[in-house]
Amino acid sequence: MVDFKALFNQALQIADRVESLLAGDSNPIPTADPGLGLAPEPITMATHHSYALGMYAHARSYFRATVVLAKDGLADEALTLGRSLFKDSLRLAILSKTDDEVRQIDGLIGWLVDGVGRAIGLYREAKKLGVGYDHEAVSDYFEDERRKMLGYRERRGSGRRVSALFSEQQLKKAALDDGRSDSWWLHEVGDQMVHGNYFAHRMRHVTADDGTALVVIQDSNPRALIDIAAYAVEPVEVSHQNICAILDLPAMPELGALVNDMEELQAAAAS
Repeated sequence: MVDFKALFNQALQIADRVESLLAGDSNPIPTADPGLGLAPEPITMATHHSYALGMYAHARSYFRATVVLAKDGLADEALTLGRSLFKDSLRLAILSKTDDEVRQIDGLIGWLVDGVGRAIGLYREAKKLGVGYDHEAVSDYFEDERRKMLGYRERRGSGRRVSALFSEQQLKKAALDDGRSDSWWLHEVGDQMVHGNYFAHRMRHVTADDGTALVVIQDSNPRALIDIAAYAVEPVEVSHQNICAILDLPAMPELGALVNDMEELQAAAAS
């Protein structure tokens, strides 16, 4: 008989080991914590590489948050965060495989400029709704960000508006091409849950035939939580490998070995 609880504890140990490596001195990408006054020596890089580094930083933080939720038995909530981590890993993989630097810059800047446009739209809506912000200052900030990005694309890229590298179709293709179809499916499930539709609601209550019901806040099902832990570990390792390739830094091979260990745990849990 499979001891799922013991396997889940092992999965958490692997996840904790991954975090220790990522936060440790052997990681060529140092981690800062302004709140604690931790400010290691910064890395010098091209502007578009710094934008890619922002993706990696987002993946790192969401990895930690996903594992914290999994430890607390909040599998559904961990899955909804894990989808952002997974998508970051796909974007970094696409960037890493884009050998043409001009196309890399054009695609990355195009995606960022689209995001800035959405941010501007959000704050315009805030102004209409009477939500309290210094709307002119915020608008000026985002407009300045957009001008800087477009100016950089003019200098270093083609200067043309091109389609972003990260459409949903391209992300899905990247996942399937890399043999990550299981993770893509979990991402799709997480997408349903984050919008609070049937998937999300059905997992949070149990209704008996007599009409009685129970509310389920935590579900410490170790079998499901093992999959969630693996769903977090694999993309953060992919993110690390690809940001190191983009920045021409040495990646940590120990992370790949931990991903293999996690896959063995999943196989044991499924047996």
